[in-house]
Amino acid sequence: MKIFKICITCGIWLLSACSSYADDGNWQWKLEIEKTIGHADNSVQNMEIGSYWNKNYREAVFSVSNLISNGWSSEGFDADLYNSILLEVWRNTKHVRVLDDHLIRLAAMKWRINLKNKCFDSGVDLSIARKYFMEMISSNENILKNSAITGLGMIGEKNDVDTLIAILIDNQDSFIGKTALNSLLLIDDKYMLESLRASLNQVSNKSIKNQIQQEISYNRVYENECSN
Repeated sequence: MKIFKICITCGIWLLSACSSYADDGNWQWKLEIEKTIGHADNSVQNMEIGSYWNKNYREAVFSVSNLISNGWSSEGFDADLYNSILLEVWRNTKHVRVLDDHLIRLAAMKWRINLKNKCFDSGVDLSIARKYFMEMISSNENILKNSAITGLGMIGEKNDVDTLIAILIDNQDSFIGKTALNSLLLIDDKYMLESLRASLNQVSNKSIKNQIQQEISYNRVYENECSN
């Protein structure tokens, strides 16, 4: 009975989040995210939030975060509905327990930023996003650090470039440095490239240095996707 009530509560939560979208067609992703959140919430009821060492916990939260990522490319994609659902996941006003997980919250925030980057007015507050990403970068969980570092690259403003360059230099011999470099390469502007070039004399890791040299050798044309 307890599990049944949890499923019903989660289903009502998501349906209410989407209630202003009466004509959403039959977008399969919306139905899948509803079921997946309910199943994941059931799975973590007796676990501490953030128990990434636990295989069952990881599977539960990854099922939600991966599905959030897949929503963008799903058949019948509806940007307004997608953004609404991600905002509800981020706010979690219905206090669905699994949605307190930071990996899921990071996914929701990052994909709202992606909507903005693709010229959709998602209403995402980049200052709140940046503050949250920095908090997660300071966490003790590498899985959260990686996701948050990528988030900074998705924002991609000058101070984000500066932060990522510092992370790259300080962690160039670990996977964190590699993640920082990959995040920088999400940023398609001259300031990022100039900053990468300037960092070369502080990079001793041969693999990282070679990749930077290759990246700065390319001829690039910078365009604002949302200018038209």
